[in-house]
Amino acid sequence: MAATVTLNSPVEETFPSLVLVLPALVVSRRLERASIDLDDLDLKKPGNFGAVKAQMQYGTMNTMGLEKLASGNPNVTFVHSWPGWVDTGNVTRISDPNSIWAWFVWLILDRVIGFFGATDDVSGQRHLFQSTSAAFAGRGVPWTGRPGVNSLEKPADGLFLVNYKCDCTPNAKVMSLLREKASDKVWDHTQQVLGPFL
Repeated sequence: MAATVTLNSPVEETFPSLVLVLPALVVSRRLERASIDLDDLDLKKPGNFGAVKAQMQYGTMNTMGLEKLASGNPNVTFVHSWPGWVDTGNVTRISDPNSIWAWFVWLILDRVIGFFGATDDVSGQRHLFQSTSAAFAGRGVPWTGRPGVNSLEKPADGLFLVNYKCDCTPNAKVMSLLREKASDKVWDHTQQVLGPFL
């Protein structure tokens, strides 16, 4: 299956008539850390749940789950992407427009995100590149740059951890530790939670 797509970005200069051959690929958001609470994966214990801790915990669990899926599906490329700050406008929609929080967001946070973040269009273009480029495992739109490396530090199918610049960040030390200490426990927990629905 092929589709023609035109982009308004530097990618368009590199690929003037971009023809996409869509390979088997899964794209997700990434955020993994070595510290994961294996005794309370659901963060149900009193005082254990918080916005930052939950994001770190579940981001790490997502990475481990994707790596497990990648190891069992050698012909599929998985991309776990961290898009950075994306100015989607969501921060201004989370509260009453006349609240103190809304004023704080309007005066400070909205400007910081606008300055340091990417627009949703740019983020979409980056994710399109990640989803279709041969930079990740060699299939897709031809890529003459440096090939990406997966979480096992190889330029082959598997799980690619990709940052907001579309660079691979294998995070070798953290991934090795997580693979050794957490992978099986996280996968078993995931199967237990999802089992009734599969």
